[in-house]
Amino acid sequence: MAQDLSSDEEIEYISSEDEEWIEEDFRDDENIQPNFNEQRNYVSYDDLNQIPHAIPAFRPERPPGAHFPDSVTRQNRRNYLTPLSIFKLFFTEALVEMLCKFTNENAAATGPTKPSMYKNWKDIDIEEFYVFMGLLMYMGLVQVPNFKLYWNGKSLFNGLWDRAFMTRFRFQQILCFLKVSNRDIEVATDKLAK
Repeated sequence: MAQDLSSDEEIEYISSEDEEWIEEDFRDDENIQPNFNEQRNYVSYDDLNQIPHAIPAFRPERPPGAHFPDSVTRQNRRNYLTPLSIFKLFFTEALVEMLCKFTNENAAATGPTKPSMYKNWKDIDIEEFYVFMGLLMYMGLVQVPNFKLYWNGKSLFNGLWDRAFMTRFRFQQILCFLKVSNRDIEVATDKLAK
């Protein structure tokens, strides 16, 4: 319930004695002068020369932008009209060969600990890796509720293409042993080493 404050009886006033006491309490502070010689604890945006750790300027080793091999010119641009040829500009055969090598080494090293996946393992080659990458991109575009439905032949998802390129077991094998870094030089405590 709200109080009625329309009458002056309810309002308290500070007496003049209280005001004098308040003034007396702060009289000692009047003689304090600010010391401008003390070092400031903050850095303003105007004090660029006082920033303790300036970020070094970014100086790339090569000019920024896309860098294509010398074989990509205006005259032979017709060679790069398919999605695979454009993809190979970024995932070159040298890079894919290195990824295949790391994956095969990982399968040989960790395969015995995963006998169900290592059963019938054969080394992955460059063409099979491109198929694997294509299936990963396809799965990113065409999403289904269950991973196994990409290879299902008896349901609504019968028209999916994955079965035509690779068996589900082989896809799972490659996914299980996929390695994008060198096992010999990676740090054991690195959480991103996969």
